Amino acid sequence: MIDWNRNGTIGPVDVGVSVGINEAAADNQPANDETLKKPTGCLAFCLIVIASATSAIVGVWRLIV
Repeated sequence: MIDWNRNGTIGPVDVGVSVGINEAAADNQPANDETLKKPTGCLAFCLIVIASATSAIVGVWRLIV
């Protein structure tokens, strides 16, 4: 056990934090079960098209100017 709140003793809070960290590590999951969402489908395609068009316009503009 670790004295997480640094009060000099191992109390209920320290035990709870240690148990929670051990369980999260055993599950190999984040403690709050959040997963990052990745853009998929139409949104990802639209973002790629917008980025490509912007890059092409900037490239042509630099050639002209």
